[in-house]
Amino acid sequence: MKKIALALAGIALASSSFAEGFKLSGFLRAGWSNTIDALDTDADGKGDTAEASTVKWLAGDYFGGNTRSRLNLGWSNADDTAGAFVRLQYTGAAESWNIAAVKYANVYFKGFDGKVIMAAGKVQDNYIGSDGYEGFSFLDGNSGFFAGVAPVDGLVIGGGAVVDYLDDVTVGDKKSHRASKNAAYAGAKYANDQFSVAAAYEFAGALYGNVNVTAVKDLLIALEASYASDDALDALSDGDDGFLYDAQLTFVEQVEYTGIENLTLGLASYQFLNDRDIDNTGKKDNLVVTINPAVRYDINELFAASLEGTVTISNWDEKELGDVNKTFATIVPAFYFKPAQGAEAHVFASISTDKDQAKHQVGTGLKFNF
Repeated sequence: MKKIALALAGIALASSSFAEGFKLSGFLRAGWSNTIDALDTDADGKGDTAEASTVKWLAGDYFGGNTRSRLNLGWSNADDTAGAFVRLQYTGAAESWNIAAVKYANVYFKGFDGKVIMAAGKVQDNYIGSDGYEGFSFLDGNSGFFAGVAPVDGLVIGGGAVVDYLDDVTVGDKKSHRASKNAAYAGAKYANDQFSVAAAYEFAGALYGNVNVTAVKDLLIALEASYASDDALDALSDGDDGFLYDAQLTFVEQVEYTGIENLTLGLASYQFLNDRDIDNTGKKDNLVVTINPAVRYDINELFAASLEGTVTISNWDEKELGDVNKTFATIVPAFYFKPAQGAEAHVFASISTDKDQAKHQVGTGLKFNF
């Protein structure tokens, strides 16, 4: 009996020690949307039915997004010199909820009073990644490692390797990756209360830079740029690495002001410059621009409203692309109900000037943060 009591006491002590450094957080947001434009399901030139989907939580590029569930599990010791972080995430990419992904699963160490940093696994890039609107990073969400130094407060310099960028190779019945310079990257970031600046280079031939300015109270100005050579695009671009539109050169700007009570004013813009045939017309494409102004007003503790629009402009060959227009816009009004702390429900509409590229739709969504 005494041994059992001692064992239970040991378990309780260990559980207490673990709980002290354990953090659980996340959110779940889900929605339903219906297109207003009917789909021609039997190709007879007539609309037969509207399209229903649970993929979209809220339309719009600034405030909106897809259905998503996120569970963050973190643990660190008392002085945060060692820890682990796991994020489980479903991104709304499928109609079924039985698909979940490990977004992050990494362990980290900080030695010599935080001057030496190491991280490995499926890494969350808290070190040299961009803090801008797009958040460029060669490491974030990929499998690899990071090693760096923090010689002064706010500065991190380091690099590592990412296995995701390597070519697969099969030797006999064993699958592996072919080692090459494509795995290696290096970069640095400095941040204080007034601004942050980051830059990194991937040895396949890609780089990014970012400057955030927060010196003026309630005002954020964020600038980002990325470049990727043809070899780098072939090696790195899988639709989830920040190289949007397969662009060789991308610029991203964001301005957000929250200095007026209950009001958020935002503006985001992308410019994609290419020397590649991204629309499969046999011709090189040069420019795509998106401009996304947005405003949200929290009327009181229970209700809020938002309005945003996105204008997309390109110099694609309209004759080659048929009915696809060079320029189109979407406008998204939404109304919100906030029944409790961390909880929000909304209804929205999305109105498009070109239903071939973006259909009119209406929808509703719910979100809860914990």
